[in-house]
Amino acid sequence: MKKVLVLLAGGLMLATAGCGDESAPVAAVTPVAAKPKAAPVAEVKPPEATVVYNYTGVGKRDPFRSPQGPIGSATPIDTVVQNLCKDPVCQVEIDDLTVVAIVSGDANPIAMLEDRSGVGHIVRRNGYIGKGGAKVTAIRQDCIQVTTFPKGADGVVHPEKQDMCVKKEFTEAQTQDLLQGK
Repeated sequence: MKKVLVLLAGGLMLATAGCGDESAPVAAVTPVAAKPKAAPVAEVKPPEATVVYNYTGVGKRDPFRSPQGPIGSATPIDTVVQNLCKDPVCQVEIDDLTVVAIVSGDANPIAMLEDRSGVGHIVRRNGYIGKGGAKVTAIRQDCIQVTTFPKGADGVVHPEKQDMCVKKEFTEAQTQDLLQGK
């Protein structure tokens, strides 16, 4: 059988070479070898599940920022706060502000403060309020936490935290308005 295949291949090559067209490629015919027997297939294990970790920095401090502010900063904190806060809420004393409403349950809760003249101010976490440069450090469901930075007798700033809560007192007119849907 092999002899027949070799003779056929040789005759085919001679027949195509004698046609006179030298640009046509010559096809080489090789004898077909017997296929090797297949080895038994090993059981393939699925890859192990990998754990994917997603980092979220919400509510965490920046590890690359100094908690005392920029290193080598010679400017007092009052000057820094005055430069950061140009809102009207920074022109009012903290004692003149009352918490009117809080919108929580969101990643970025907000609170509404009202000054003595009845003007409302919207504040967010890490915002500044008051002339002294108090910072809103947390907004919870019914209170906001404010950090003030008074200087002690030794000239060192000592942060103090205080809570400002929503007043639960309703006047009779406000209660009637709520009942009537106004």
